[in-house]
Amino acid sequence: MKNTRVDRAFKLIHAPEKDLYYALLKSSMLIQWLPPEGMTGEVNYFDPQTGGEFKITLKYDDEEIQGKTDDSHDVVKGKFVDMIPHKKIVMDVVFESDQPEYGGVMRQVWQYEKRSSGTMVSIECFNVPEGISQDDHETGLNASLNNLEQFIVK
Repeated sequence: MKNTRVDRAFKLIHAPEKDLYYALLKSSMLIQWLPPEGMTGEVNYFDPQTGGEFKITLKYDDEEIQGKTDDSHDVVKGKFVDMIPHKKIVMDVVFESDQPEYGGVMRQVWQYEKRSSGTMVSIECFNVPEGISQDDHETGLNASLNNLEQFIVK
């Protein structure tokens, strides 16, 4: 049976669309806000253009938490599928894991919609691997959006 689960998060951030768009496309910025609380990250490679690929390693601070890739890490590889400047970024993401419940390609769609008081930032994740609980994933997505807001709105 094909996995059809979609996880979502959204947040109104008081900043211009272009600033929020580039915060995801500049690896030096991305790694500062993307990891949820309790994790740190490293960008292994990053080519932010349509067809470009990336690899990011996230490390759990708590050694008791089991990562998807190994004892304490989640390694994510992906490809930029589509980009509409300041409006939308589509990525296909795969977790490096020997565990089948984390397998498959998850599509992430980031959208930036101008509002009178800022920008509505939304992320939708399609075909989320079954090994990731929906509650945990949506909590992590919301944490990343909160981090983005704190990073951009200083």
